[in-house]
Amino acid sequence: MDWSSPHYRVLEIVSSQILDRLTDYSRYRHDCYRSRTWDEAVTGYDRTTIQQMLPIAHMGPNSELMNASEALTQCKVCLDNFDAVNEDRRVKTFAHHHCFAWPQVWEEHNWSVEIDSGNLHPSGERIVLPHNATKPNTIPLTSVFTQLRHRLQHAAKTFANVTHAPPGETDSGVIIWLDAGTTGIPVDSYPYYFPDSPTSITILSSPLCATAILPTGDLCYEYAENLVSHFQTLYPGLTNTGYDGGTGIQFQMSTSSAGSWSRMIRAKTLICPPTSPNCLLPAASKIYDLVAGVETQAYVLDIPSSGKAIEFFTLVGHWDRVVVERLSDMPVVRRTLSRELVNDRLLVNISAPMTSTGEEAAPEFSEVNEEVNEEGYPPVHAPLPAMTQSEARAASDGDIMTSAQQELPSNLQNENIVFPEYEKTVDENTVNTALAQNKPINVNYFQMKQDTGRATEEMAVDGETSMTTRAYIPNPTLAQLRTDSMERIRLMKQAALTAEGLRANPSTEMEIFCP
Repeated sequence: MDWSSPHYRVLEIVSSQILDRLTDYSRYRHDCYRSRTWDEAVTGYDRTTIQQMLPIAHMGPNSELMNASEALTQCKVCLDNFDAVNEDRRVKTFAHHHCFAWPQVWEEHNWSVEIDSGNLHPSGERIVLPHNATKPNTIPLTSVFTQLRHRLQHAAKTFANVTHAPPGETDSGVIIWLDAGTTGIPVDSYPYYFPDSPTSITILSSPLCATAILPTGDLCYEYAENLVSHFQTLYPGLTNTGYDGGTGIQFQMSTSSAGSWSRMIRAKTLICPPTSPNCLLPAASKIYDLVAGVETQAYVLDIPSSGKAIEFFTLVGHWDRVVVERLSDMPVVRRTLSRELVNDRLLVNISAPMTSTGEEAAPEFSEVNEEVNEEGYPPVHAPLPAMTQSEARAASDGDIMTSAQQELPSNLQNENIVFPEYEKTVDENTVNTALAQNKPINVNYFQMKQDTGRATEEMAVDGETSMTTRAYIPNPTLAQLRTDSMERIRLMKQAALTAEGLRANPSTEMEIFCP
């Protein structure tokens, strides 16, 4: 599971679920929960991702905001623009956009930034946001966003009991999120957004902050520590208001994006500095329930050179829980992997970090300091400009597929796409062996240890149709695969007439699992 890019990976899941509800050709169920490893006692930390806590329930797009024809058009745009090498080299922790869920170009947009002249801030401008986005100011994400927000809130509540949050964080706590690409703003700007009497202030980040150089040239962890020192001066009384009686002002790098997002969604005040993509979805999912007496708030800050946070919330709306302000641009320096002086300080071991026991660190820790553009692409791997939606509508489907076929990975090589005709029946011993080796369990019909059911209701249906007993072919040929798949597609279209809506018969669909 990708722990470094929760924003982008959730948008991937959203895209697959939208397309699943608009097509007869697959049944998508992300099932990321299955890849969760229960090794906290061994490793000393929890590394559960938000993808693993996201409910698998389907999200059906609102057809008034996104219809099947528009989805097909955007698919053609994405296929035409896809480059496997570029996508592999993309450092996705910096990514705001996703080609399908939140395209960089969407012709139907017809909005402009509106400033709230009655609510000015000394260092910026408050942006007027819609309560609910409506056409033409929508993107595919907009069509399922209410459902996604509810699922993220559910995941946050489910995981809340293991996050070690300070007491009262939901009522009076503050969280400032730092991404590896966050543009740091002056430390004295933050208290303006604090509640009157905060009981805790947490500067929260992922482990990438240990090595990341921020766009302003600051080391991420040093910027965070400067914030802690500044707030300790302003709030000297928060010495024992933290978790288990500890200090109430802390800098924490969480190995679990599920834990981070849970706290961000539930904290009284969340502050997202500029260019922090992994803070956008938690900010938009803040809990706001006056009946239950829970009212949390997010302040999302943007700068003119980016504008992505303003674009995001203009498209998804929700002014009742989010305040977006545009600040002045900050001085930006060029990130580099080489050792050099930054702020009169020599960077040491940033390009080749090692663990405390001498092992080489995960590549993500070096990648965050590569020279990339605002969407995470290295200069030599930036994609060409994508075609517009009108150009995609005019283009032949066959021409698009022919040009994209060389770039698309083979389904036969993808362990997360399972063709039931070639699936091997798996017993309890196989599952235990895979878990012991920390390998993914690439099956969609494995028996639970009690042998009383399946992982989901859909799996129980699959079991009842005897799909687990089909003959196992170790090395299916591409010709076999295509022949069988075409027959299954034909059966799927027939079953769709009697199923709910356009949904196909589960006994004849292809299974797709979480990447």
